[in-house]
Amino acid sequence: MVSNSEELRLEELPASGPLLQAGTQVLATVEAPEGSYRLAGTPVILGARRLAAVEVAAPLSALRSTLRSVLLALAGGAFAGTLGTALGAWLLVGRALDPVRRMTRTAASISREDLARRVPYAGPADEVGELAQTLNAMLDRLQQAFDAQERFIYDVSHELRTPLTIVRGHLQVLDRQEAPTPELVRQEHVLVIDELDRMNRLVADLLTLARASRVDFLRPERVEVDALLRTLVAQGEYLGDRRWMLDELPGGSVTADQDRVTQVFLNLMQNAVSHTKPGQVVALGGHRDSDRLRLWVRDEGEGMSPDVRDKVFDRFFRGDDTGGGGLRAGLGLAIVRAIVTAHQGSVEVESELGAGARFTVGLPE
Repeated sequence: MVSNSEELRLEELPASGPLLQAGTQVLATVEAPEGSYRLAGTPVILGARRLAAVEVAAPLSALRSTLRSVLLALAGGAFAGTLGTALGAWLLVGRALDPVRRMTRTAASISREDLARRVPYAGPADEVGELAQTLNAMLDRLQQAFDAQERFIYDVSHELRTPLTIVRGHLQVLDRQEAPTPELVRQEHVLVIDELDRMNRLVADLLTLARASRVDFLRPERVEVDALLRTLVAQGEYLGDRRWMLDELPGGSVTADQDRVTQVFLNLMQNAVSHTKPGQVVALGGHRDSDRLRLWVRDEGEGMSPDVRDKVFDRFFRGDDTGGGGLRAGLGLAIVRAIVTAHQGSVEVESELGAGARFTVGLPE
């Protein structure tokens, strides 16, 4: 073996022994004072004779320096990539969560005294947009509930003041009598009972209006429309001496709360009785129009003026009784509208002075 290096003589290395002695191929890493080397050797064979051996060695310092440079570059790149990714994610998440932060601030600023504010959102219809829409819908329901509660309290305090004053007045009449006669006591007793009954009916009507916006207000079922109309007409004779009629029957059924729908038409029928004279016509009927069932109560009574017709469904509205058609008012028609609205329906009135009135209720199929 002939070496071309004076610094590292391969034939003197212990790792070269198997190659020189037995002709075994060598592949190893050796340490020398000059550094680490990668050693490779193989015998030279001609026929069956081993003529020589070739062995080479290459220093590992350059390779290791390159590996260190590559590792440092990879580590630096990984750190920079991680930092950039974290920064980008922080910015993206911050932008994505900005609507949520605005929702949080808005929700924190909403109180019972300020339910008109809504969550501002003008972005895409994604999960955040759906959340904003859901929160605003919840706030709408809360505002409606609080408005209904305040309206109920106001109506109760306003409408009960008069009957309570009347009851108090009758009791004071008795107090001022040193020896009230039995007849006077019975008379005052009857008047007080009448006022208390009116108060009880008023509170019941107000409770119906207050509950109309609740999700459990209705108990829907399939209702046979023709049977309902026939039953209502049969009940009409107990409301007043009128000429009760059926115009036409629509047939089929509708999904509705039968008790509430019956309440609607009894209120409309009582309203018709209040504004007709004995023997005048009060008729019920219905027909199907596109995707709606339309049912009506019509009368041939005094009718309504335009200003009364426009406000007839308002609570405690009192029309001008001097021009005809006044006093179609109170809570009965307000309850009608509340129940029909709870059914996702509509109620309309057509009327002219001296030409009667027709109330039409539209219910979805």
